[in-house]
Amino acid sequence: MSTPTDPAASEILPLPPFAEALADAIAAVAPAVVAVEAGSRTTSGLVWSAADGHVLTTTRLLQGHQGEVRVHFHGGEVRAAALVGYDDATELALLRVDGCPASALRPAGADLLRVGHLVTPVARNLHGVRAAFGMVAELGGAWVTPKGGAVDAWVDVDGRLPQGFSGGPLVDLAGNVVGVCTRGIKPEGAVIPVATVARIAAQLARSGAMRRGFLGLGVQTVQLPDPVAEAAGQAEGLLVTRVGERGAGARAGLMAGDTLVAVAGRAVGRMADLLAALDGTAGDEVSLRYVRAGALADASAVADPRPEPSGVRHEHLDHGHHGHHGHHGGCDHGSHGGRDHGHHHGPHGHGPDHGHGHDHGHPHGHGHDHGHDHGHHHGHHHGHGHGHHHGHGHDHHHRPPHGHGHGCGPGSHHRD
Repeated sequence: MSTPTDPAASEILPLPPFAEALADAIAAVAPAVVAVEAGSRTTSGLVWSAADGHVLTTTRLLQGHQGEVRVHFHGGEVRAAALVGYDDATELALLRVDGCPASALRPAGADLLRVGHLVTPVARNLHGVRAAFGMVAELGGAWVTPKGGAVDAWVDVDGRLPQGFSGGPLVDLAGNVVGVCTRGIKPEGAVIPVATVARIAAQLARSGAMRRGFLGLGVQTVQLPDPVAEAAGQAEGLLVTRVGERGAGARAGLMAGDTLVAVAGRAVGRMADLLAALDGTAGDEVSLRYVRAGALADASAVADPRPEPSGVRHEHLDHGHHGHHGHHGGCDHGSHGGRDHGHHHGPHGHGPDHGHGHDHGHPHGHGHDHGHDHGHHHGHHHGHGHGHHHGHGHDHHHRPPHGHGHGCGPGSHHRD
């Protein structure tokens, strides 16, 4: 009879089934995972559309880089890449590679995930495929990045994303790609789900930039009265608290006290809904549905280009009430009154809005990114739905300067 210390006993013990499943999932996605090299720096990327030659990666690698960008593929091929466009708000960049080797990936929505599911971030460096291990710690609805990017779903993975994994996929045990990882939004790591990635990649492929629209409104989330909610088919809307004199909202005839319920055909009840609805609309006519005096009404206006983000508040009307990381580029912001008290948690980003009042600004009340091991922003955005705003002026979301990093093997390469 074998004892626990008998070597023969350990040789016949099978690996746990989930370990084999994890290895199979990594092997399935590996052909689509690339290493992207820019000067002395490397990070990961994902072949998004081999037919179009499109490769996704992170903006952190490319900002400020003027030289050649090279993509290292699974089969050993190394090809030059051209930048199609990038979205600094979500840290996603789209490259084009002529003669991109064929590969396949299986995108899967965040709605298929459950808390407790095992997932793995997958990366590639100049030496081969890499993988980490994680568990889905929390799931939630739409959220907004510090620079005002609308993200369709909140996926919180425990642990800290290792260096070099930015731009690589997050994969479930079936080998499905559920998102793209980045360390730029939060040093602990963030997950951009595939629905958001697809929307941004399509816009970048069309025009090379996001063309985010801007209405010139101050808004906050409110509960709709039952008759209005029934007519609109939704429970929440965005109460207009201020209207810029020359903004698109003013040109459409909106007034303070109106409640937006749809923009560009998309229902809006939270700030992330509005920002997502305005993606790609700058210069285009946008339909607006709103409530005035208890009745639904429709209007339209040409959306203005959204102001560029900055670390310090400027006198744009709409940066209004959402002050936890500066003014978010002056986009249409609200106090998140009514129901949002926004647990902006996250080892992998900022959490969904859940609460009851205004956005009082910074996590912990001071505006610094305190990033514990799991990156939680403890401290809620409290308030009582009165429409006031308390955001402090500056962007305290410190980002490591580009060009610094830890070595990733022979030579002087750095990882992102």
